Amino acid sequence: MEQHNKDQAIHFVIDGKKVEGKLGETIIQVADRYGIYIPRFCYHPRLTVAANCRMCLVQVNDHGKTQPACHAEITEGMSVATRSSATRESQKSVMEFLLLNHPLDCPVCDQGGQCDLQDIAMSHGKGVSRYGFEKRAITSDHLGALVSTDMTRCIHCTRCVRFGTEVAGIPELGTVGRGEDVRIKTYLGHALTSELSGNMIDVCPVGALTARPTRYQGRSWAFKNHASYAAHDAMMSHVYVHTQGDECGDHVHVKRVVPRACESVNQVWLSDRDRFSYLGLGHEDRLKVPMIRDGKQWKEVGWDVALSLVAEKIKQTVKTHGPESIGALVSPSVTLEEAFLCQKLLHGLDCFNMDFRQHQVDTLYMDNAEDDAVLTHFTMDDLATDAVMILLGCQIREELPIAAMRVRQAVRSGLQVVSINPVTYTHHFSCADEVTICGDAMLSFMGECVLSLAHFVDHTLSASWKKLLTSVTRSKRSDRVAKKMLKGSGYFVFGMYAQSHPRASTLYRLAQMAVALTQMRLVQLQPGTNAFGLRAIGFGPSQRFGKMHSMMGQSAHEMYQSGKQLFLLHGVEPEYDSYDPALAVCALTEAQTVVAMTSFVSKAMLEYADVLLPIASWTEFSGTWVSAAGELCSLSAVKALAGQSKSAWKVYRVLGNLLKLKGFSYHDIAQLRRDIPLLSEGLTIEPSRLCADAIQPPASRDFVPVVDTLHPLVRIGELP
Repeated sequence: MEQHNKDQAIHFVIDGKKVEGKLGETIIQVADRYGIYIPRFCYHPRLTVAANCRMCLVQVNDHGKTQPACHAEITEGMSVATRSSATRESQKSVMEFLLLNHPLDCPVCDQGGQCDLQDIAMSHGKGVSRYGFEKRAITSDHLGALVSTDMTRCIHCTRCVRFGTEVAGIPELGTVGRGEDVRIKTYLGHALTSELSGNMIDVCPVGALTARPTRYQGRSWAFKNHASYAAHDAMMSHVYVHTQGDECGDHVHVKRVVPRACESVNQVWLSDRDRFSYLGLGHEDRLKVPMIRDGKQWKEVGWDVALSLVAEKIKQTVKTHGPESIGALVSPSVTLEEAFLCQKLLHGLDCFNMDFRQHQVDTLYMDNAEDDAVLTHFTMDDLATDAVMILLGCQIREELPIAAMRVRQAVRSGLQVVSINPVTYTHHFSCADEVTICGDAMLSFMGECVLSLAHFVDHTLSASWKKLLTSVTRSKRSDRVAKKMLKGSGYFVFGMYAQSHPRASTLYRLAQMAVALTQMRLVQLQPGTNAFGLRAIGFGPSQRFGKMHSMMGQSAHEMYQSGKQLFLLHGVEPEYDSYDPALAVCALTEAQTVVAMTSFVSKAMLEYADVLLPIASWTEFSGTWVSAAGELCSLSAVKALAGQSKSAWKVYRVLGNLLKLKGFSYHDIAQLRRDIPLLSEGLTIEPSRLCADAIQPPASRDFVPVVDTLHPLVRIGELP
């Protein structure tokens, strides 16, 4: 009966137009759906209703007293007037009241040109102020390096307060005082710490909160708008990149990045790293010209000299030490086009040593596996109907801030989250259960969960599985987690700590078995933007045979362990990205030649590299990524290359030609894309349900059921 009432249609009239809504909807919701504009400040469709600005007052049923449209629920047969004299007078009075203390600084305000207060004052204001007394001024608080404050402009709509509490999950801002002493400020006088704090700039309808990095640097009407995708994680938030400069592109600069509405991914929000990372495009560490090492000194050279030297070094290495002495390490954020040509280049040399998984030490579960067991997609829309989510070795707030926000929304709607992590992370949502466990004990606990699940679903484990799990027994804790896993569908997230576990393959096989006994879907969320895409085209040390991968070369960690004569680095800084940074730097230092294709140069890179090739950074190249949801995302360059930088795919093309390899005569990126099956045929891999009887247990020697008490120190970080 309750569901029937929620879907009940309500018919009424707005400005003489017959409209229809649902029981429980407000006037402003129906009006927006029918394109009838009602002014507002405090109302935001993604936030709860506060009804404190009163700008949306409308006349209902010809009553003399107007009502706030954001709060008044619709009723059958009601009549709403948004343009009556009573409505107009109420809105003008509210507008006049809001402008009593507001400063007249529109010419210098960064919100100018996109300010709700400006627009509504022009359409609903009186035009002349009758307030002749001294205006109130407020000292602005320092909220950190990202959000600038001018709180004298604040109209106390509380959007920023509600955003922090309801969306970001961190109630950092609040309302203190009463009457003229009302202030919006932090409770304890500290800077904003939320990874989503920049969204407060977007929700602020006036110029009280603006972007500090671009303060006084441009006007909204002078910016050119470019649709693009964020470059930090596999969620690939949809964004608009705003540039300013001449049409020729020689002096075009990225001025800001704002969210682009996409209901299936980031909705209307954006993480701070996606919003503000464009500042790095002009960093002093930006590499702008090719450089080669001359003894202990670095000197700048032309592209022809640098690439000829690289080609000659590759030829000498292959001739003297064989193709297996070469290793290529690329960033998980490289485009499909770049990875395809890098793979083609190495295969042309008969080399299979290539990898993008710098953070992993054990990759066998990916290199000898079926595609559908690895490429399960992570769809945000599913969270609304899922019953449970397991976070295994996943600090989701740092790894995927936007996904964490969507998980928080789902938790408020009933999703139950179980955290199995080496540290009790500070989640901004409530967990139904938390298990803090690390090292080899995590393997033991997952073994317990398999036993508990098999017991509850009445599944008889095979003899090999029973033998593997002989040393572990069910526990109250594993029973508790297993019962939650059996509540219904959901995602089992194999996070970065689980991936970087020394026995990741064993842990993954245990997770597979646990998922097979439930209705859950196993997904591994690797760092980087395009990890899903690189897996889809088979980039790595294994070679694809049908749906199977077979190990042919060495993984990143194995290359560092065995050492190579020549390393080709593409967009990576091994001293930061690797599972074992000391081992990586040692291997690079001992290598005969290290070629680094990079946008930025570090001090460590100047020590171990021999050739530095400047390549395009985000917003400067065209290419294709694959998101965690399986969406093919094509990017286009929106600004000129920095200095003498080149697109990475062009560097590979020239190297292929210098090495006289076949298939590198591409004239443009469109021609290259036609050679990539994934782009011509589309992403067709559909993950299938795992069958418990078909999953083979890991080797017993890799399953350590008890933590070694002689070595109590265990790794709890996924990155250095």
